[in-house]
Amino acid sequence: MEEMSGQVLNGDFELVQRALAGDEAAAGTIRSEARTAQLERILVSRGGSVSEAKDVVADLWADCFGSSGGKALLAKFNGRGSLEAFLTRVAVNRLIDFKRHQRFQAAPPGGEDGGGMDDLPSGEGEQEGVGEDGLVEVLRGALARAFESSDPETLVMLQLVGVHGINQERVAEVWGWSQSKVSRQLGSLTSELREKTLEEVKKLDPWLEIQWEDFVSLCRSCSDFLTIGGESD
Repeated sequence: MEEMSGQVLNGDFELVQRALAGDEAAAGTIRSEARTAQLERILVSRGGSVSEAKDVVADLWADCFGSSGGKALLAKFNGRGSLEAFLTRVAVNRLIDFKRHQRFQAAPPGGEDGGGMDDLPSGEGEQEGVGEDGLVEVLRGALARAFESSDPETLVMLQLVGVHGINQERVAEVWGWSQSKVSRQLGSLTSELREKTLEEVKKLDPWLEIQWEDFVSLCRSCSDFLTIGGESD
């Protein structure tokens, strides 16, 4: 791999650059039948119908190369992760946003309690969806709030084990606990963070439906997910 301007450039990045420069062979490799089928399968596994998956992927390919009139979506790919993860993230985001629109449009004007659209928080009734970047911001905010409401001491344990790779036995020695107690504490915190995060997602955007598997997938595919405004610490 080659490093340039703080970015780790890989074969996928070079492939994308050739495609954006007009190399039809590179473009064909990117939007291959195998990759198209894989993306469609992922979307169906995330709750989309076959026709919805095909529509989302078809629109994705059009946007990737700017054929829909806008800037080429692939210009956003910086080579820090795999192209597969980048495309999966965008496709899943779009499916989630599409499903969100469906629920928004299908909701009765007055809601179950008879309230009108004016009862919604400012802007919610007229926004057209969170969008790809907006979705990441909603999820990032939800996770941050979940962390804020969790036990700080256990969060430190989670960071030591999950981020710094310190084994649970060593953590148990530091805390004067048994290893099994540390394991139970971390397991409990993980479950708590999952539940709180999804609860916060609903508070931030009541129309957004997302499964924990989608949340984890987005975290893994977005290299700057845990930074503010996409800037690294």
